[in-house]
Amino acid sequence: MQPSASTSSAGHGVSLVARNLEMRYGSVKAVEDISFEVPAGSFLTLLGASGSGKTTVLRMIAGFEPEGRGRIEIGGVEVSELPAHRRDIGMVFQRYALFPHMRVAENIAFPLRQRGVSRDERDARVEEMLRNVGLSELAGRRPSQLSGGQQQRVALARALVFRPRVLLLDEPLAALDKQLRDQMQGEIRALQRRLHITTVYVTHDQTEAFALSDRVAVMNAGRIEQLATPRELYEQPGNEFVARFVGDSNLLRGRPTHANAALRLTDGSLIRCPRPLPDKAQATVMIRPEKLDLHTHDNKALGYNAMNGVVLDVVFLGEILEYRVQAGDEQILVRKQNLGRDPLSAGTPVTLTWAVRDTVVLA
Repeated sequence: MQPSASTSSAGHGVSLVARNLEMRYGSVKAVEDISFEVPAGSFLTLLGASGSGKTTVLRMIAGFEPEGRGRIEIGGVEVSELPAHRRDIGMVFQRYALFPHMRVAENIAFPLRQRGVSRDERDARVEEMLRNVGLSELAGRRPSQLSGGQQQRVALARALVFRPRVLLLDEPLAALDKQLRDQMQGEIRALQRRLHITTVYVTHDQTEAFALSDRVAVMNAGRIEQLATPRELYEQPGNEFVARFVGDSNLLRGRPTHANAALRLTDGSLIRCPRPLPDKAQATVMIRPEKLDLHTHDNKALGYNAMNGVVLDVVFLGEILEYRVQAGDEQILVRKQNLGRDPLSAGTPVTLTWAVRDTVVLA
């Protein structure tokens, strides 16, 4: 998708606020007391597994769940009681819902026709959006004549052409293959930044969420476990659920000791921590696989934790090598860049080391 010389007035950046959202389906709480804010022009992703409540939250914002409770504000104005068609929201679904009998330009123009926009203005806006999504030369084709990625661009253009204040996207790339999905991620993010439209995106894919978002809300069982930047979620997960859900992690459990400044594992190993552990009988810390180093000799240094172990297995992943190491009672995942040297083989005694500062204390 090539950037357009012209710019749309879509969005122009308005804030979105959700307060105390709740939704029940019979006795099941699909959404339970969720609150968040999306600053004007920013990109928030709701990330979670199937059944976590993320799509229900999106539908509540859009006005498709009238039985839901809570307060929704767009640009400082409460819209909770407004029907969907009066909320001035553009929405893109996983299934693009294009009209098969209409050509590309007609599909994009449809929301403008519904709003009574004059033909000249309608044609100008459609032409602008076709340029924005790189489909000017395909305006006369029907959806069946387009690739999946092209159809997704049409759906995106249709959601933006009437210049909504907020854009909602519900797993819009799930049906695409990986290469096309990666390409579309970049195009969606570039367009969102160019138009400066406040966006809420739903996905179960962590990589997708991190590539697109200013902030990510990790959802579980109808609640937000943590809302933070992608980097904060990865480097400082708020609890064990987030640590497991976002990326790979090594979780070590033990007894706080040394004035709660260290963790004593069941095999006696002492893990020093960068901040005090919870004052409880048991605590958990996390180390990301890429933070660990492997040595074939004892290697203990100031400011580093160390555990002795044995390589169980090594997996070649191209530019990455993954090691499984048995260290005491723990199996540790280590991920190292492939530098072209022969990897360590199974059965090799090793010392695992990592900086104390990379030991993440979990709530």
